[in-house]
Amino acid sequence: MIELQDEVLRLKRDQQLHSSYWIEKVAEVQRERNAAVAQMRSDFVLLMEEREQDISRLRSQVQTLKMELETAWTSRKTTASRSQGPRLRSAHVMNSLQDHTTVMMNWPRLRDLLDHLESGTQVPPEWQTVITVMTNDNVAFQAPPFVRMDPPQDEDDEET
Repeated sequence: MIELQDEVLRLKRDQQLHSSYWIEKVAEVQRERNAAVAQMRSDFVLLMEEREQDISRLRSQVQTLKMELETAWTSRKTTASRSQGPRLRSAHVMNSLQDHTTVMMNWPRLRDLLDHLESGTQVPPEWQTVITVMTNDNVAFQAPPFVRMDPPQDEDDEET
């Protein structure tokens, strides 16, 4: 019987030892879990803040790109409307001159000069052309020498 009592005592101590070991182990695992959960929550909060910053930055980029696109479309429309607008046509200028004046002498050279102007090509450097305009309604009129004029500014040039 004493042996049984000793055995029971030993088993109770073992049970207490194992019980306190496992209670401590469970508490340790719970502390680790709580620390991991707290870290995950902290990481999640940081991740959400970073996400909001990214969304804000992307929205700002989208707004900037929309404005750039709108500017490009406006510029494209302006350019398209200008290209479809009135242009210098050498035939029209020559006809208009003939309607309101007398074109004499080397009128083909004048037409060729206007053709170069219309097409945007350089006049051959060997051409030496003198254009004289005479008026029959005021023969005594003396015009000053021609001074090169500045071309009209485009709307786009004024903005820059």
